[in-house]
Amino acid sequence: MRSTGVRARVTRLGVVLAAAIAGTVVGTGPAQAAQQHVTANVSPVAWLSTDSRTPNKVITSGDARVGAWRDEQGRKHVSKSYFTFDVSAYRTKTLIQVWARFPELAANDCAKRRATEVWLTAPAEHRTTWADQPRETVRLTGVPSTECLHNSPPWDATEVVRQALARGKSKVTLVVSIAEDQQDKLAFGRTYSSRYPTLEIGYNTAPQVPSKVQLGGFPRYDCGATIRDTSLQVLVWPVDEDPIPGLRSRLAVWPVDRPQDRQEFVGTGTSSGYSESFALPSALLTNGARLAVAARSEDGFAVSGWTAPCEFTVDTEAPAVLPTVASTVYTEGSVFPGVGGETVAGDFTFTANGVADVVAFTYRGNNMPMGTVPAEQPGGQATVSLTPVRAGAATLEVASVDRAGNQSAWRSYSFWVRRTAPTVDGYVVRLAEPKVFTLTANQPGAVAFTSVLDGGTPVTTPVGPDGKAQVTVTLTNADRTQHPFQAWTVDATGHRSGVADQSLYLDTLAPDASTDVWSPVVGVAIPLTFQANLPGSVSFTYRVGDSGPPTTVPAVDGHAEVSWTPETAGPTTIEVRSTNADGITSGWNQNFAVWVENAPPA
Repeated sequence: MRSTGVRARVTRLGVVLAAAIAGTVVGTGPAQAAQQHVTANVSPVAWLSTDSRTPNKVITSGDARVGAWRDEQGRKHVSKSYFTFDVSAYRTKTLIQVWARFPELAANDCAKRRATEVWLTAPAEHRTTWADQPRETVRLTGVPSTECLHNSPPWDATEVVRQALARGKSKVTLVVSIAEDQQDKLAFGRTYSSRYPTLEIGYNTAPQVPSKVQLGGFPRYDCGATIRDTSLQVLVWPVDEDPIPGLRSRLAVWPVDRPQDRQEFVGTGTSSGYSESFALPSALLTNGARLAVAARSEDGFAVSGWTAPCEFTVDTEAPAVLPTVASTVYTEGSVFPGVGGETVAGDFTFTANGVADVVAFTYRGNNMPMGTVPAEQPGGQATVSLTPVRAGAATLEVASVDRAGNQSAWRSYSFWVRRTAPTVDGYVVRLAEPKVFTLTANQPGAVAFTSVLDGGTPVTTPVGPDGKAQVTVTLTNADRTQHPFQAWTVDATGHRSGVADQSLYLDTLAPDASTDVWSPVVGVAIPLTFQANLPGSVSFTYRVGDSGPPTTVPAVDGHAEVSWTPETAGPTTIEVRSTNADGITSGWNQNFAVWVENAPPA
């Protein structure tokens, strides 16, 4: 039988390798004792048992017999069981610990100590049988157990799997047997599960280079930037495909001209796909400093490579010289009647005024828009087209901005914006009476007026030779007194002037009311006199207060007299309005009031 000689030759080698394995696991690698790793359970891709009674056959069903046993006829057998595991998925992993586990189902005699052994076999040259067994090369170290049956006794397969992968092997075959000096003894035979053996592989995947290193959170800066932030945060996104805690970043920072002054900082830990933030020492972030940062991922077992250095320059000094400002349309210091116009765009040119690192200009102002414009080149100029918000005094303030975002003091540029909106010569309209307004153009080259009343349909009127035009407004609804009226002009190119925004006031021509008795008595009638202000009024409608029942009486030549008897004491308002023959109704007179006294005792 081949197994006897083979095992005898390699037993001593197996003991030596087991000792070496124990030393290697403890003494090498960057692993930390408390660091977690990924664990995977690998099932066999094949298994078989051999039997001394049928030495040229294999058994691939039922439970896995090991050692001596008797069949139902009382015949003695001796068996070994072989399990093949595919470990190719772990070729690129760092193996931390590998346990081979073979669940025990039965023991022939629990009074006997366990004599089970697990060996790595050499690749079989032929089909494995009892008569043709593969060489058993390395004996695995087991963990002692005093239990009769152990659900999953562990055998240390760490080094045999490592060496197999290192030699380019994708599979390992382990044989479970009884020690050679006991395998023929029935008392030592055992039965193992053929369905649930596993290789419990604890492994680590080396982390990858961080996916991103970012200067600043908000704002953020590109590599190569010049920054003014003296409390800079650097964000690092470490990468690791293992879904366990323990991933962290390591950040290095150094002066570009003094790499020997490199400093490194370790993060507190994060998950892959999430960032860690590092605050750079403020002592490094001094004006003129040129720094570089790089980062790597670490998981407690392995580290990635470093990212490419990301360099930046610190600049904390603002431009000391104010920018220049000039405009061909809106000249500085212009006074009334002004230049340009509230709808007229003007060019404004800003220059860095000799400051070489100015890259942009920011502007704001009274009666002016705000914004930022880049310089054509560092230390250069920029031209923007700006349109004043309205006519009148305007001030534009401009500041230079350098590469780091430092801003100079404000340069103030003042001028007067000419009015281009037309003028309207009045604002009062009497109810039902056509009112002619004269519009006067202020826009150079104006050819037409457009006017809009109460947001209605625009009306276009040509500009006369004298720059004027007339529009007629008639209001017949006295319900409200304020009516928005807008007017503007356009020139021959279609350019629009500013808008004259006028609020027209409607005189509702409410009638007058009077009486000869200003302190009437409850129950005693007094005369009331109404006089119309709306031409052609044919009736009056009056009411006591603003909610009393209305009473309508005819008007004669715009005049009426009525008798009214007060019913309650106290201040009383009598409201009245008139209506003409066209059905146009005046506004209410709400200003007529009397004080009603109680009747004296009888």
